[in-house]
Amino acid sequence: MEKHVVTLPIDPQKYPNQKIYIGHTHPDEGNAQSVMSAAKAAAGAQRDGEFPDIIAKALLIRMYAEWDERYRHQIAEEFSVEPKCVRSDLVGDLRRVRHWIVHSKSVVGADVTKICVLPWKLVEGDALRVTSAMFREFVDCINSMQVKVGT
Repeated sequence: MEKHVVTLPIDPQKYPNQKIYIGHTHPDEGNAQSVMSAAKAAAGAQRDGEFPDIIAKALLIRMYAEWDERYRHQIAEEFSVEPKCVRSDLVGDLRRVRHWIVHSKSVVGADVTKICVLPWKLVEGDALRVTSAMFREFVDCINSMQVKVGT
């Protein structure tokens, strides 16, 4: 297992310009993968800040991958149909969101008009920020998710 070294300031309010170094070695070795000010790190870690947005997007991408590569195939096998015959409107919405994140640098695409289950208020061309409220809405949608199996 690789060792990660994180150097944190004592008080980002008192020392906002202090640098935070994230990497596999001590900062003095000059191999940090990321460097930022304590103030930026503190702001990014707030509810609906940059870090929770990144984590939420990573989870959405992973959830779509699990559906597409695993669960869809298991359902198809159970019903003796091809995986393409197993559909979900929610996962169709998630596929679009994933595409915007991965291929459009988190910019909402023109196909936003095809979103049919997610209750998110999205506008074509806007930057996609996944807030805690949006993620809760997504989880609520999962809890009532419907899957259609057909030929």
